[in-house]
Amino acid sequence: RRPRPRHGAGFSSVLLLNTMIGSGFLSMAFCVQTAGWPLFVMALAVTCGTTHLTSVMLLETGRAVGLDTGDMSEVVEKALGVRWRRVNDACNALICLGAIMSYFNAIGALGADALQDLRHDGGVYVLFATYPGFMVWTVLLFAAPFCFYREYGELEVASCSALGLGVVTCVSLVIAAFVNPHAIPLTPASGVASIGVLGNVLYAAVMQYAVFEMYAGLQDRDTAKGRGVVAHSVLGAGAILLVAGLAGCAATSDDVDANVLTSLNNALTTIKILYACVVMHLCFYIPNDFILGRLYAFRVADLNYLQVSDTVHYAASSLFLAAPLAVMAVIPRELVDGVFELILALTGEIPIALACFVIPCLAYRSAVLERTPATTPLLGGGAVSEKPVSAAATTATLIFAVVVLVVCPACTIYQFVDDCVTDGCESYTGRRR
Repeated sequence: RRPRPRHGAGFSSVLLLNTMIGSGFLSMAFCVQTAGWPLFVMALAVTCGTTHLTSVMLLETGRAVGLDTGDMSEVVEKALGVRWRRVNDACNALICLGAIMSYFNAIGALGADALQDLRHDGGVYVLFATYPGFMVWTVLLFAAPFCFYREYGELEVASCSALGLGVVTCVSLVIAAFVNPHAIPLTPASGVASIGVLGNVLYAAVMQYAVFEMYAGLQDRDTAKGRGVVAHSVLGAGAILLVAGLAGCAATSDDVDANVLTSLNNALTTIKILYACVVMHLCFYIPNDFILGRLYAFRVADLNYLQVSDTVHYAASSLFLAAPLAVMAVIPRELVDGVFELILALTGEIPIALACFVIPCLAYRSAVLERTPATTPLLGGGAVSEKPVSAAATTATLIFAVVVLVVCPACTIYQFVDDCVTDGCESYTGRRR
């Protein structure tokens, strides 16, 4: 069973665009401040371009192996074999899990900071205004109901709400930049940190693991329409990330946090409202990664989640939501930084490089460039193999992916060790939040 065709090209673009930006747009100002705007713009352009290329590779690979409406797991298995499929599934599940846990952390932190004036030594405020209390109740009330959908394409309301609130946040940053402007740096602040922010950009600009879910839910499917959806999504997400980076940097001082909102004065009512917008954005976005992560977690066990019984569906959804939420709520906020944040960062960077860049390139080379004949029978007819991405482009993408696979984790670990030596390991706060 696969998702039913539900949406036209326009709304499919919204779904995929929303999958790309997530909460990553909040760290773009930090990237600009650290790397300087020319290097940031270049990194964003390269990453968005590579994301577009690998997404097109995946769609063409599915077409070549006769699984154009299959899921990414099936396509990778048909092109590369079972072992690569399991690596792909595990990486995608880890990407989503690490992202969800970081969203929980951001929700708790923003809520606790915004409501710090309401704190008491006891009473109802302990349940709602503290880091774990605000996190748990907000997620359960606003994010959890959408997490019980089965299909990615069912998130119409959640995706539109998340994207709308994200755009509102970007517009607010633009207004703040005009009201109280600061200089946008031209040159990098430091070498290692500047290279390391590529991980932030990657985290904000990938969505390859959702391409086939989008395509399966697309009405009147054809290859050109699928590529158009991918192109529009990449262009839209790139524009939002660019505005968030430049405006966020211009709206804050020289010391920009990894989450740009925490650099603003949260004593102001308008900033508290902006905090609330971002919290709700994250709540509406969590189901996106939750549904995709759940899908790939079941594929690791050779199960199609869309075919499990209702009992298994509700039990698995409850467990998959409660377990990471309980972990983040139990760990004190001051202990979330340090080793745990390092683990979250690495579970994003390494799996992203493998599942979003390396595996799509290898699958495309195997199924399209090396095995596909001049004409491939599809859906009962003959279709010319277009080979929209050249062998040279796949080689360049693989080189980029290998560099990312080595450089980003190395910079993350270096930053962690440096923080441990200078200010203690608890001072490491990661680069994605």
